[in-house]
Amino acid sequence: MQLLTTALSILLVCSADASAQVKQQPTPVKPGAAMYADVKAKSPNAADIYLLAIEELRKALHDPTKALSDPAGDFLGLPVEAAAQIEDPSNQLWCDAVTKSAVAITLFAQASQISRCEFDRYPKELATGLTRQLNDFGIMLKVMTAHGWQQSKRAPTSAVMTGLKMLRYADHCVQDRSLLGVALGLHAEERAASLLEAAVSELATQEQAEVNADRLLKQLEACLNRRLSNAVIADVAEHDFAFHLENGLGEEAHKNPDLSWAVKRAKVIMRELFEPLRQKPAMPIELFRVRWSRRIDSLKEIRKGENMDDFLATGSGEPLAAVLVLLACVPPSQLLEMCHANAAVLQSCAGDLRKIARGN
Repeated sequence: MQLLTTALSILLVCSADASAQVKQQPTPVKPGAAMYADVKAKSPNAADIYLLAIEELRKALHDPTKALSDPAGDFLGLPVEAAAQIEDPSNQLWCDAVTKSAVAITLFAQASQISRCEFDRYPKELATGLTRQLNDFGIMLKVMTAHGWQQSKRAPTSAVMTGLKMLRYADHCVQDRSLLGVALGLHAEERAASLLEAAVSELATQEQAEVNADRLLKQLEACLNRRLSNAVIADVAEHDFAFHLENGLGEEAHKNPDLSWAVKRAKVIMRELFEPLRQKPAMPIELFRVRWSRRIDSLKEIRKGENMDDFLATGSGEPLAAVLVLLACVPPSQLLEMCHANAAVLQSCAGDLRKIARGN
């Protein structure tokens, strides 16, 4: 997936020990905070249930005797030539996969109904519980998509419900506060929007469509009210950038005064880069893309074409800050364009549901 390939470039060149995890030290808290933390710990967490769904999906579908380099083929235990055709949800292979994955689908549906979704973070891996299992979550989404498309002809109301669950999952991905999470969420939203288009069209031909449409419209409008904005993408991008800088550079950022200053300056540059997305109204994407490109070009000029690795070791000042930005930032234009394209389709689906609910 191009979005995920692009987003993966945010990982710093600096090495990280992927086998270790940072152990959090207990922090003294006040009684009120302790009470809140206890309530939060006991409240349902959608992330935990999604991970259970992934575990059940692997039990249902993974065949280690047929493991291939292709992630989807490996997961479903398909020969290479069949793996290339599995995008068709009516394919018998997907029908079988959906049937086998009933427990995982049920768990996914349960997770989508929970408001809180907090995946663990793994600083030394520069990853979260969501981004660690990109392939698995990708297959889970394909199974849900196939499930929805298989429902669309015989039970369009159920298909719309499946699409709404995928939209709530997309919102949970964004709560991961990582650009990979945003990319996963937008991809899920795109699949959900396509499913909703087809299912709503079928719903219009059903008896009592008005009653179902009114109920489904309210749920879709709730999803639309929660979805991504340009400002949220800016917030997540800055948070993700800081996470990678602070953890990718390790102790060096604290021991080296020049590097420590450059990290702080790089964060300021990132805030300036994303500031137009917080304007009301936000800067049009085309203008933002031009502005972004010009600023990145100016940063490249500051470092004067010298080797980035050398700068990390011996650089200082503005040139070192420029190198950090160039290493760890991801152009957000593709994410913004996908976000706006998804919004147009979802708004159209809401409009169609509104017409059905009025009996038009």
